[in-house]
Amino acid sequence: TAVEVAHLLDDVETTKGRYRAILDSVQDGIYGVDLSGRCLFINRAGAQMLGYGPDDLVGQILHPLIHHTRKDGTAHAVEHCLIETVFRTGQPCELAEDVLWRRDGTKCTVRCTVTPLRSTSQMLVGAVVTFADLTGQQLLESQLRQSQKMEAMGRLAGGIAHDFNNLLTIIKGYSELLL
Repeated sequence: TAVEVAHLLDDVETTKGRYRAILDSVQDGIYGVDLSGRCLFINRAGAQMLGYGPDDLVGQILHPLIHHTRKDGTAHAVEHCLIETVFRTGQPCELAEDVLWRRDGTKCTVRCTVTPLRSTSQMLVGAVVTFADLTGQQLLESQLRQSQKMEAMGRLAGGIAHDFNNLLTIIKGYSELLL
């Protein structure tokens, strides 16, 4: 009956809303693509990390928008993309460090995991990508390295000052003897 259909549609919308709420509560970026690389969904954190609104990327082919160039500035061909590797092998892949490009043209260094997306009959229909922004972590690591360099310079300067002070003590001692 019409009431049963309406109730079924409400259940579908409620379930869809729940899944959306779950995806949007995660702080890492999550997006799904079909076999052509077209975005099926992206969570709020992923869209924000990349400088887009939640619906800006859905339906778009993502590689030319967010994964077109490597960290060193060279072009990143679709064939060498981690997603394509998952499509070829059917196995999950992970990169400890990769680069995605934001809407404003700045790079976002990320840790990235790509997992095959399968239908209920286990056919490969796409991939799910999770990524975490490493920019803050890299900044902290850079600050730590700088701090360690400054500490080493301080120790070196302290050692030189100590040796110079020893030489001055000897010179002072001989000067007093001469006087």
